[in-house]
Amino acid sequence: MDIKTFSLLYEAGDLVSARVVPSKQEPKSWGIVIERKSGAMEVMTLARTTTEKIYKLRETAINDAFKLGFKEIIVTEEDFKLGGV
Repeated sequence: MDIKTFSLLYEAGDLVSARVVPSKQEPKSWGIVIERKSGAMEVMTLARTTTEKIYKLRETAINDAFKLGFKEIIVTEEDFKLGGV
């Protein structure tokens, strides 16, 4: 899901938390994983695609997560596995 869709879901109260994690696609890059009320974990994507949005700077990923409305962001240096993948 892209940032615009996540913003709408946040306003609707459907998002629980945001994590900034190392990207699996590119070394030394970052991604955002969002937890929904249902327990589903969703990766931030580029607008209107299913391609993961990759951030070169951790701070840029953190800022995008804060833009959604979260007051706290979880940042981890280790890989975060989605559903055991």
